[in-house]
Amino acid sequence: MAKTRKANKRPVETESRATRAPMSAATRRVRHVALIVDTAVAPRRQMLRGVAQYIQEHEPWAVYLKPVGVEKALRDWLLHWEGDGIIAAVHEPDNPLLKQRGLPVVDVAGAITLPGVPLIHANDFSIGRVGAEHLLERGFRHFGFLEQPDKYWSVRRRDGFISAIKQKGHTC
Repeated sequence: MAKTRKANKRPVETESRATRAPMSAATRRVRHVALIVDTAVAPRRQMLRGVAQYIQEHEPWAVYLKPVGVEKALRDWLLHWEGDGIIAAVHEPDNPLLKQRGLPVVDVAGAITLPGVPLIHANDFSIGRVGAEHLLERGFRHFGFLEQPDKYWSVRRRDGFISAIKQKGHTC
C-alpha cells in the first residue's frame, strides 16, 4: 500500500483569522457515492450539477450514477458495491433497495417522509405560495388546488397555496 503525505498543518492567515491549510487532492480520501435519480427530469439534472459543484469546491468523490426504474439490476449492483453513501430519489417508504446495505441515504425526491433520512428538496410551501400570489396578482378570485395527497411535496405546496389565498381573504 502506498503511503500518502500528511497535509501541511501550518496556520494560514486569511482575512485576519487563522485556518488550517486545505488538504491537497492527493491526501484526501475519495468518497464513493451512488446517485440514484431520474436524469430525464430537469430538477434532477440541476441537482446533479449541484453535486458536481460541491465536489469541485470541497472534496473528491467517485460518483456512480444509476438511473431509477431498473430495480433488479440496481439491487444486484448495490449488494456488491463498496460505497460510502447514497443520494437517491426515494418514492417508497420501505424501499428495501436502500435499506439492505445500511449505508447513509439522502433523499432528493420529497415524495414521502422517511424518519432518519435527510431530505434535500425545493421549498414546496413557498412554491405553493408563489403559485397563489401569481393568480391573485392577475385578478383571479376563485381558487382550487389539485393535489396528490400521497405525495409529501404536493401536500406542502397545497398548504402554501391555501395559506396565501386565505391571507388575502379568499377561500380555496
